[in-house]
Amino acid sequence: MSLVTKWIQERKVYSNPLFGAILILSGMIFPVFHAAAQIEEPVQPMAQTAEQVADALKAVDAGVSVEHAFLEQQAPHRYWASLQNKIYESLFGVSYEPQDAIYHLNDEISMLDEQSSVTGATVLGDGFSLFLGMLVEYDYANDPEMSADAISAYNNISLSWHIFTGSLSTDLATEHVSGFIFQATDSDGVRARALFILDKADQETIDNINIMCSQPAAPEGDQPAGPPQDCEEAYTRANEAYNTAIRIAGSTYRGCKDDVNGIMNGGSLACIGIGLLTAFFTAGTTGFVAWGTCMALVIGAAITKLDSCRNANNTAFRNAEIARDAARAQARRIFGVENCPETQE
Repeated sequence: MSLVTKWIQERKVYSNPLFGAILILSGMIFPVFHAAAQIEEPVQPMAQTAEQVADALKAVDAGVSVEHAFLEQQAPHRYWASLQNKIYESLFGVSYEPQDAIYHLNDEISMLDEQSSVTGATVLGDGFSLFLGMLVEYDYANDPEMSADAISAYNNISLSWHIFTGSLSTDLATEHVSGFIFQATDSDGVRARALFILDKADQETIDNINIMCSQPAAPEGDQPAGPPQDCEEAYTRANEAYNTAIRIAGSTYRGCKDDVNGIMNGGSLACIGIGLLTAFFTAGTTGFVAWGTCMALVIGAAITKLDSCRNANNTAFRNAEIARDAARAQARRIFGVENCPETQE
């Protein structure tokens, strides 16, 4: 450990992130940077800018070691831990303490709760609501990567595992997030339900999910053959093609998110161990903090996969909108602008 790193470890809190940036630049970059240039680009670069240092400090507050927060890493320790800090402080307006930032849900969650709001509270009793935009249940019993022992252990605690994307809200703020809901029963028969935040979600993704989940069923019967006879028919066909594309995008997105479930499950078994499943899923405060630290590489892989799911889905939406708008524009050219409204939903 370098003298500068040791100095930082002994002084984990700074009053000014810019001071931390100057410290990093002056004391840590030069002896390490050139050596780092010889290795593959890390997932987490060294904290160099004031923003990176500020995030590193938040990560330290979240329980990450100084080395994991400030230095190059092959897992996104700084990003994920600082994210937990930022979301918690935004929602509740109090200083982040990892043992307090556990989100318990008041009632059992199932697929019937998709596109609805549920309530919960933190360890300190601070209430929140969660709008479940999209839920994907993890069917671990049919996962070919699952061992019989693991399936049995999950069944013994009546484990329910969902990945979700939605919105956490309090009186102070709303945060769009993706994460997991774990529900399990301990040896005393007590049902525990906890929310685990994986990553932030953008407004475009939330909007697209709400559209996907409200899509009408596909029309029955054969589609009409030949060109449309008027603007109304052309617009109807354009809208039906759009709806079909959105339904396909939704199905693809759900499948992609289920792959994230599988990624997280593999790391969960490695970090928790089958014998500790009951204690972990019902432990709450310490369980998730320790798990998140152990799962850093897996969390990084899951975030990367989730990003690819989101990007592909948003692209599919944009392409569907472009095709619909092009079909409408074509109809206006053929049938006349005066016969076709500019927009029609």
